[in-house]
Amino acid sequence: MCLVKKPIKSFLLAGIYLAAWLVIAVGFRLLADEVLDSTIMHIAFTMIIMPAAAFVIPFIFARRGGQRLWLAGYMLAAALVLYVAFGYNELQPDFMATNIICGFFGFGTGGIIRKEPIASAQIACDNAKKIAEEQAEKNYQPITATKKKK
Repeated sequence: MCLVKKPIKSFLLAGIYLAAWLVIAVGFRLLADEVLDSTIMHIAFTMIIMPAAAFVIPFIFARRGGQRLWLAGYMLAAALVLYVAFGYNELQPDFMATNIICGFFGFGTGGIIRKEPIASAQIACDNAKKIAEEQAEKNYQPITATKKKK
């Protein structure tokens, strides 16, 4: 049973998942380093929360929508922007490596055990225009063929 009446395209869905990842990445980083100024929270963010978020969010996206590169590109671009925006000393290069490695395994694992009906529905939603054109070409009958039948 689908709760959403109109399915969302993969690139928009990837934007939603990216927003969830950004809330975790930026929110916990600001909470740990700026608000609480806690070394323990910074270590928990760097070693537990960020790798878990970088694994789980791509895992869910790949499990539901198949292996689409939208989220991977969005996350890589956002990680680079965050790396520059927070300063080169603030987010260590480990941030990039953690997101790339954990994200890679999240996409791979989610793609392996994906839910096939949901992934098929997402692929059909993404390719709806192409499928409609192919169906129209398949059902095409020339004008001369219809005149001969009458």
